[in-house]
Amino acid sequence: MSQQESVGTLEKIGTSVDSLRIWMKKTWRIGMLMAKGAYIVGERRRLFVQLGEEVYKRIANGELKDPQLEPLVQQLERLTKKVELEEVLIRNIRFGNRAARMA
Repeated sequence: MSQQESVGTLEKIGTSVDSLRIWMKKTWRIGMLMAKGAYIVGERRRLFVQLGEEVYKRIANGELKDPQLEPLVQQLERLTKKVELEEVLIRNIRFGNRAARMA
């Protein structure tokens, strides 16, 4: 192999290594940005849930009046009662009638 061919091969290897390094740097940055974005979206969703819970409590207590949201509050209360009944039924199935007497 001549010196010119070996230099060409070394340049190809160096170029490939540089390309791989640049690609890995970009993928690492993209991954970090996606993780940061996912965290921010999660925090935003958590704050929206917290805001919704606060509005629900205020409407249920009568502190806040909004005719558009009152049917949603009533529906949430009905669903909450159904969930509580389902929990009692599940507890009865798992532990028998003893758990029903304890609750």
